Amino acid sequence: CAVLMSDFIVEQPLIVDRSTLERYATCPLQARMTDLGYARHAGKAAVSGEEVHKAISATVQNYIDTQGGMTPADIREDLERNLRSSRPDVQPDVIDGMRASAWAFASFLKDLHFTNILRFDGGEGNRSGQLAADIEHLNVRVTAEVDFLHSTASPEVLDLEDWKTGRGRWGMDDVATSFQFQCYAWLVLENYPDVQQV
Repeated sequence: CAVLMSDFIVEQPLIVDRSTLERYATCPLQARMTDLGYARHAGKAAVSGEEVHKAISATVQNYIDTQGGMTPADIREDLERNLRSSRPDVQPDVIDGMRASAWAFASFLKDLHFTNILRFDGGEGNRSGQLAADIEHLNVRVTAEVDFLHSTASPEVLDLEDWKTGRGRWGMDDVATSFQFQCYAWLVLENYPDVQQV
């Protein structure tokens, strides 16, 4: 009985991030052109949004590091300091993009016990926002980074927050039909098998 080396070779799954999957689902040509390097660079709005996300992440990390020992005023002050530390070329847009929501964010975060913060964008170790799940029959591993995932009063329900700094309005129908949010929900459910609702 001959044994072939190929019998022992296990191919690693193809790793694909959520943004790439969404581009291919929306327009395969655009996705291919992006893969070939013909796509435009991210615009100022995208860079500003990324800087806001970094500021929020730093504030969340400080809240965790102090074991929730920050008041809403402390959280807002920390957030504003982190926003002012953004890239100088987009700093005015970064500050403006979060100005109207700073107090609401501070109140939201303070209402959460720091141990209920499961994952966040920029988090480290087991609090990393990076999630992955395999589609075994395709030998594909889907990855994405969620902005903020926290537990609720029910062990079967997790809340997923996604920070939006643009001027667009999101309703329930928009979320329900969004590739991004459907992918995130699937990844959360795959990584937390006891959870029934996201």
